[in-house]
Amino acid sequence: MRHVLCLGLERMFCKAGSGPCANEQTESYAMLVPSHIARHDFASHDLVQSAPGAARLAQRVDDQMHGLRNLVAEMANVLQSGADKHPGRLGHLLLQTRQMVHNGFRVLSEAGRLRAGDAAAAAGDPERVLAQTHAWTQLTQRLHHMRLDLNNWAAVETMLRPQTDGKRRPLIEPLSKLPSTAETRELVSDVLFDQIHGLLNQLTQSQEVLDNGGFADIPLAQSLFLRSVHAAKRCLMAMQKHDDTRFLDVGCGAGIKLMSAAPFFDYCDGLEFDAGYVQLAQSILRALRDDSCQVIAGDALEFDNYDTYDVIYFYRPLREDALLIEMEQRIVEQASAGTLLIAPYRGFEHRAEDLGCAQVAGQLWLVGASPRMATQLRRAAEKTGTDVLLAPLSNVPLVWDPLIQASLQNGFAPKMEARNMYNQHNA
Repeated sequence: MRHVLCLGLERMFCKAGSGPCANEQTESYAMLVPSHIARHDFASHDLVQSAPGAARLAQRVDDQMHGLRNLVAEMANVLQSGADKHPGRLGHLLLQTRQMVHNGFRVLSEAGRLRAGDAAAAAGDPERVLAQTHAWTQLTQRLHHMRLDLNNWAAVETMLRPQTDGKRRPLIEPLSKLPSTAETRELVSDVLFDQIHGLLNQLTQSQEVLDNGGFADIPLAQSLFLRSVHAAKRCLMAMQKHDDTRFLDVGCGAGIKLMSAAPFFDYCDGLEFDAGYVQLAQSILRALRDDSCQVIAGDALEFDNYDTYDVIYFYRPLREDALLIEMEQRIVEQASAGTLLIAPYRGFEHRAEDLGCAQVAGQLWLVGASPRMATQLRRAAEKTGTDVLLAPLSNVPLVWDPLIQASLQNGFAPKMEARNMYNQHNA
């Protein structure tokens, strides 16, 4: 499911900052250039004599990309230390980079004139013609890499600019503040999702589960679920939890919510007691070929691994209040301090304080925390961006990759045009 929902990007791309392509993504521009067209080749005396234009342009390209790499490294350091702490510095570096990119296009525009000059100077000398042709063929590869980098700057700048304003962005917008158009879209989407859920899961609750106080697979409105999941992911970013994030759906039924959470977290597990639901969810996941999700057959009142998850979601999987309270206590007792709970029902709201859970926002709760700690987390999370899906980078390394990686960890990603551009270059 993730490869469908994660902004249309294929699984062949590596996630930012992880996987086998992580080292490639952070390589400098110089490492992208084949060894046979390294800088010293263009600085050799013979080449300077046979193709002075190519040698001069190669030197300017090296200087240009060296300057860009330095600016990128400095901006990445600012982002990693907290852009809101140095908004003026980041803005100044943006202006410098914009000028550097402008200069880079001017460098590229000189290629035609300099190549024509080399060709004219070599006319009538077959050996020199061969040497300068070979030099320009090699240099053209470097110019293509440089142009690719410069062409992506506009999208990178739109990603960086919002990080200079220091504004807070609400974790969960009140429904009353949604534009009427968005409210209508959410309503239609919720109705459609509910219908699809009914089509996928037509099983009746097994008698064994009914006898043990279990509820049928009742879906929470998809828009409400996504609001909470989105807020939880931003909270994890604020807590500097970027890798191997784990989500658990207690009483996952057919696994629909499990699949909805997949674009947000690295691993998503569903715990389900009903054997029929388990088989159905597993068959759906196999059809989607999503190896980030799995369904665990088990009893929520006996499960012993709640402490291995960062976010735990439960929506009244048990019918009887006494059993539900027992399940809540078991989850809270096992879960590590700082675990986020999504519990969208009134009963938990009334019991949360006694359980040692503090409200972060909406129906999102923080385990082992005071109200003050939850407020601090909310305020920190509101400074993160809203681009929280597991958005991979292109497998074509760019000079901007350290900036994109640092920004993704802060919740800011290149806009859709940039992602489409990355896709086109990998088609």
